[in-house]
Amino acid sequence: MSLKHGVRVLEVLIVLGVLALVILGWRAAHNQEPAIVQITPIPLSPTALPPTATATLTPSPTLTPAPTATQRPSATPTATPTATSTATPILRPPSLFHATPVSATTSVITSTRPRPTAMPLMEQPAGTINILLLGSDR
Repeated sequence: MSLKHGVRVLEVLIVLGVLALVILGWRAAHNQEPAIVQITPIPLSPTALPPTATATLTPSPTLTPAPTATQRPSATPTATPTATSTATPILRPPSLFHATPVSATTSVITSTRPRPTAMPLMEQPAGTINILLLGSDR
């Protein structure tokens, strides 16, 4: 096997691989059904109340044991317990967009530190690479 033959085989394999990727990508892009996206709107009220849940619990007749001669009567009355939700309003923080104040004025920030002096420009031969070292005192 010569070097030219090996290079030719490698070229054919690369072309076949690229062709396979193109075919698979095209099929993947054209074989899908359009996705349905449902957007749930955010309520405008910052103190939206969650829905209040009220449930009534009744004992099931199939789960209560049948009275027997040795069973003593219960001292507690049989009442239907009612569960009510004691939900408090959920306070949502205001969004960042509405919390950011809009400033109509322009402020100038000045510093007491001395401004750095500009370095002199020097001519350099073509192909020279300049590396800027930030924060270096040398």
